[in-house]
Amino acid sequence: MKYFFMTFIILFLVGCQTENSPLDALTEIYENDGYAEVLDVYETVDVDEGRVLIVFHGELNGKTETYVAYIIKESGVWQVNSATNIGLPTNGHLNGGFGTDDFSAGYFVGERPQNIVNEDNVVIAELENSDYKIWIEVN
Repeated sequence: MKYFFMTFIILFLVGCQTENSPLDALTEIYENDGYAEVLDVYETVDVDEGRVLIVFHGELNGKTETYVAYIIKESGVWQVNSATNIGLPTNGHLNGGFGTDDFSAGYFVGERPQNIVNEDNVVIAELENSDYKIWIEVN
């Protein structure tokens, strides 16, 4: 009985160590799939339980740009479901959008973005030291 209990505790502790975070999931796709390396996280937005958006500054193929990742938790493990490069904030990128099957995203300046289909599904990410903001509409 003593050995059973010790074995149970060891297996429980090992199982707890395999739990990851949304940021771990981003790191994994960089290391395993060659996606953008995370240089700085601008904002993490909880969509609801088990769904997170991460807006980050990343580098891919020598280019540093802004990315948005849609990360979900399935069977207790966080994994990137989709991600896209939205470029750098410039006037040329205003009010346009980039997207995946899970979300659309783009830049805007001011109080509210234009061309939004359903405002109930929109989250706003602030960029430090910038007039630009990022809108993300979750599908």
